[in-house]
Amino acid sequence: MRKNKQLYYEILPADESEGASEKSADISAENVGAITPERDRYAELIAAADRISRVRFRVRPDYNGSISMATMFIAAVVIAGGVLLSFAKNRGAIIAISVVLLAAVAVGISVMIYMSVKAKRVYYCYYEKTERGVFCAGAVDDCAVVYAYGNAYRIKGDEFYVLDEAAFIKYLDGECCGILSVLRAAREDVEFEDDGFCFVKNSAGGGHAVVVEDGEIVEIQSKQPYRTDDVDIKTGEAKVKTKTFIKSDPSYEFEWKLPEFVARRLADNGIDISAVSPEA
Repeated sequence: MRKNKQLYYEILPADESEGASEKSADISAENVGAITPERDRYAELIAAADRISRVRFRVRPDYNGSISMATMFIAAVVIAGGVLLSFAKNRGAIIAISVVLLAAVAVGISVMIYMSVKAKRVYYCYYEKTERGVFCAGAVDDCAVVYAYGNAYRIKGDEFYVLDEAAFIKYLDGECCGILSVLRAAREDVEFEDDGFCFVKNSAGGGHAVVVEDGEIVEIQSKQPYRTDDVDIKTGEAKVKTKTFIKSDPSYEFEWKLPEFVARRLADNGIDISAVSPEA
């Protein structure tokens, strides 16, 4: 026997009805927040580097390591000299030790002063992207790097050699702007720390600490690896150390001004600098 089914209706008071509506709205807001896409900081970094068509950075080599070593050397000499003087038995020995001690301290102080003066010198590195390709250049003391058309020209004192793009990114871009290293970096080679700060690893060691503000790259601190004459006993290969170059104060209106020795050394090796300059 079928029973009659009755519908049951309940009219909610006005305040309860409004509460239900607000709850429904809150749930909708939560759902919207849940589907908000995550921030892709890697894509933001590459976009910031790609937006740069030309820039000039001021380059400051980091001589703190050399200054610290000179300071430690002076301290060690003073301590050793004090110990030797305490054991000295005659006037002649005391005078001899004092002379050597003063000479060593003078050398250490001279190194500290020399490095401090070098740290105040103004150097620049350049980057420009044109229809012909990417151009980078930088010079510090008697060393310079010019990159164009996929080739890098390295000047180091009396040495001159040519490298391809991969070798330039690995061993020389730290002395230039470092932007090409950022553009060529794979996602897994970039580590993100604080907002606006990331580190682009170099396969040979070191890398580039990049500071981004308001979507623009404002500073790059490069730890550039270089091979030394020391040999690692375990591997039998030359030991690799790093030099730090701090690139800051970006300028977008400038003229390319490289030292005269750069054009001269390029010409001596059959390369016209106008052929590897974006202003040609």
